[in-house]
Amino acid sequence: MTEFEDAVDFEAKPLLREHGVRNETGHEIQDAAIQVATNNPEELARAILDDRGVDIDSDEE
Repeated sequence: MTEFEDAVDFEAKPLLREHGVRNETGHEIQDAAIQVATNNPEELARAILDDRGVDIDSDEE
């Protein structure tokens, strides 16, 4: 969770500020994170597999 919060605080929010957005809500950030996961289901699955220590490259052979 700390990595997520850091990504939001140090990467996403500065980009929002560059475009004049200064009042984003936690709900907007959560909705956007869900949208990114929804649009990238393979990346989501890869992250879960990686967290579990599953080497998908060896499974594909």
